[in-house]
Amino acid sequence: MEATRDGGPVQLGGVNQRAVLGYLLLHPNKVVATRELVQALWGEGAPPTARKMVQNAVAGLRRALSEGGSVSLTTSPPGYVLRVDASEIDLTRFEELVQRGRAALASESWATAAGLLREALALWRGPVLADVSENGVAWPEFAVVREARLTAFEDCAEAELALGRHRELVGELAALAEEEPVRERLCGLLMLALYRCGRQPEALAVYQRIRDELVNGFGLDPAPELQDLERAILNQRPALAWQSAPDAPAADHPLPASDHTGVRVVSPLPVPVPAERPVTLPAPAPPGLSTPPRRRARAMTERKQASVLLIRARVDAGADDPEQIDEALRDLTGIVVEEAGRFGGLVRGTLGSVRPVFFGVPRAYEDDPRRAVRLALAIRERLGAGACCMRVELAVATGEVLATYDDAGDDQPAEVTGAVLDECEALLAVAGRNGVRISETTRRASGYLFDHPTPGDTGAGREVSVVLPSPAPALPSTRLVGRERELEVLTGLLTDVLRRDRPHLATVLGESGLGKSRLVAEFGRTLRNRSRPVRQLTVRVPAFGGGRAFAPLAAVVRSYAGIADGEPEALAHRKLTEALHRLVGFGDGAAWMLDRLRPEVVLPARGAAVRSDEDADAREELWAAGRRFIEEVAAQQPTVLLLEDVHLADRALLDHVEDLTERLVRVPLLVVVTARPELRQRRPRWSCGKRDATTLVLDPLPDDTVAALLTHLLDRRVDAGTDAELVSLVGGVPLFAEEFARALRDRPHNGTPPVPRRVRNVVAAQLDTLPPAWKTLLRDAAVLDGRIGAVGVAALSELDLDEAAAGLLQLERKDLLRRVRQGSLSCDVRYVFRHGLVREVAYAQLARRDRVVRHRRAIAWIAGLPADQGHLLIHHYRQIVALTAATGRPTAALVQQIVQSLTEAGGRAAAAGAREAALLCYRGAAELSPHAVTARRQLLLLHRQNADSPGPEAVHQMCR
Repeated sequence: MEATRDGGPVQLGGVNQRAVLGYLLLHPNKVVATRELVQALWGEGAPPTARKMVQNAVAGLRRALSEGGSVSLTTSPPGYVLRVDASEIDLTRFEELVQRGRAALASESWATAAGLLREALALWRGPVLADVSENGVAWPEFAVVREARLTAFEDCAEAELALGRHRELVGELAALAEEEPVRERLCGLLMLALYRCGRQPEALAVYQRIRDELVNGFGLDPAPELQDLERAILNQRPALAWQSAPDAPAADHPLPASDHTGVRVVSPLPVPVPAERPVTLPAPAPPGLSTPPRRRARAMTERKQASVLLIRARVDAGADDPEQIDEALRDLTGIVVEEAGRFGGLVRGTLGSVRPVFFGVPRAYEDDPRRAVRLALAIRERLGAGACCMRVELAVATGEVLATYDDAGDDQPAEVTGAVLDECEALLAVAGRNGVRISETTRRASGYLFDHPTPGDTGAGREVSVVLPSPAPALPSTRLVGRERELEVLTGLLTDVLRRDRPHLATVLGESGLGKSRLVAEFGRTLRNRSRPVRQLTVRVPAFGGGRAFAPLAAVVRSYAGIADGEPEALAHRKLTEALHRLVGFGDGAAWMLDRLRPEVVLPARGAAVRSDEDADAREELWAAGRRFIEEVAAQQPTVLLLEDVHLADRALLDHVEDLTERLVRVPLLVVVTARPELRQRRPRWSCGKRDATTLVLDPLPDDTVAALLTHLLDRRVDAGTDAELVSLVGGVPLFAEEFARALRDRPHNGTPPVPRRVRNVVAAQLDTLPPAWKTLLRDAAVLDGRIGAVGVAALSELDLDEAAAGLLQLERKDLLRRVRQGSLSCDVRYVFRHGLVREVAYAQLARRDRVVRHRRAIAWIAGLPADQGHLLIHHYRQIVALTAATGRPTAALVQQIVQSLTEAGGRAAAAGAREAALLCYRGAAELSPHAVTARRQLLLLHRQNADSPGPEAVHQMCR
């Protein structure tokens, strides 16, 4: 819960004040009895002083809300009333927008409905009153509000499907359907979106999943409407395809001039708008009469850093059985597809005898070179030495590519070009039999150590046969900077766990590089200094390479038992047996746990005893054995279980980790999980409403703390003022500070060092978590100079104003933009990039020709602004000159035109009395060309007119 006044936060006090205010906000302008408040806060177990505690909370709220006059909390027997304008409560605004959106939906005004509902959904930042519910409060209103949000999203998805936005919707629908597996309307919308994206098997898999959930969990079949949709998909019924038709405007919300058109083609499911009513599929269009879709496919080109793996199959001399050769090639294709799926690679069509796999396109990860190398070695290992009648050659290279998409919403590019492909092909030509050859760039970027390189490999990459484990990075010797409060919270939670002998779940959330691992490592180090011994078990969910859901917890068991990787089966079995006997004695408990844990713990490389296609009872027994093991370990000695990168876990692991502390008996166990914000996207309700759960969110460090951190890392004083450029580049991210410090130590620079490659990779990977539409909007915003508004972005992106404003709001909520001015309308809001590197990376991902197009659109937009805005042209003209020069084309004629345009803009600004804008325009023209005589004279004249103007000597020098 958050309250603001004049753009700043209002301090709301402790949990009682927040709970009282939250309950009153759910019943605004109504008298709420004191007895009702006591019941809401404490239920049947209210303490004797409950009424006094409510009175104290009300008194504190009155002090906090006293200024401003728009909100008042008064006593009105038998309780209190919170008088507040309904428009100032985001929940009320949400309900109003949803009501208007549903009215537009009922009149089939798809664009209007989608815009209103998206605006309503943008008000949400997570579960309602999460800070109150985390303390055990569970009000019926929470369920009502959550249902309203889910229904609003379904209504919005229906409208956007009618507009042909199925590609943009698939990700959101899939994530929410995973959280709500038995919500039939939601699953129907997902099935329709997948089908329209050409993913018919996945659409049918969604139906099968919800059917299994309903049958196994409730003994019910899916609704007849959902069954009809499944049959329609199986039969590829033409009525499911998206078509367009006029979009009638709603009476109370007229469409903008550039209104959308579309036809309602939705799943045959009940849609409550506002009451439930059946929605049927339209009849198929007559043969030969089809309406072209309104939405044109918009091609997109992006520059990406990528790693490329090429695999060539060569048939051995003497092999002449075509069936045997065909079978071997099919086996190879299956292995490549399966392993690439594990490592996150994009498999493209075969080019002759070569199979390419891309990493970094379309989705970039921070460790794409590492994934590519691991995939190459995994493919070779799967093939083994006995590959029949065929040998393979593999090569990996890393570099920049240009990816071209037929449509911005496509799952993969239609074409990928770049010199890195030629480099990889050259490496492939010198790869040995079943050999893996990598480029020097890949070797440096992967961070791996390799076994003995072949002599002479440095000229054309190097042959790799085994990846050696890289040395674990040492914990920095400097003290923890900027996370002392979070460390105190974790230490306090552990103290409570030891005092209460009760398990607790602590979640540390933060973007990559904010110091989650550093924080928990420091916390682990403090465990050694405690008077009461505490055992620490640490497991990291693998970043890639697949693995079973139970694998991380199996690693906990292996760590406790002292089983090393690659240990002989007999020895591993003996160690596990001894460990379990130490925990539970020689009774049936040890035998039961040994029977279920042995296949996963002793033989993890050979596969699981219980795979996803086996019965649910066997899988649940496996998890029960794991929970029992952790329970026994904690009962034997207080334990801290650290699970890192939980956002990478699959659904089964998330289910069991989230409920782990709830299902254990009273034992001194603190479970600390670290994750990126994607965890909240996958599990919005993660740890909410649980009695023994705490969530810490790591924010970027403030500038003075960054300066202190750099001072420690560089062994020299860094000041936030004098070193502002370096501090700004770090942007509050500790990992970036370490990378910049390393760059400065390795290669001292007089000024700011170039941005390290790892930093760029982290930012690029973060941007690729955005939906395609938001990522495109962010790149358009990166073209603009200074403050960013919806009007300017709409001019560049060819979106309507409402779509641009809604998109910028979403980017602000993703913490990529920061609001610097609040306007009365959404299109009046101004933003800047929260981190300069985000802008730099987003702009660099635009192809050069796309940058020129957008800068020209910006110039055309600025030309229509008032004369005092003419100086905004300078940035875009300079960029066009630089981009043109980069292509090797002559720029003299272009510069002459630009100088004339800036001179004219300066004249218009001077005539309008905008002296500063005129000075900037003339100075920009003079700096671009030594022949800008008119601009130089006007610049000198303006300075002479104002003797107090800064820098007259520099102006005279320029004008000579």
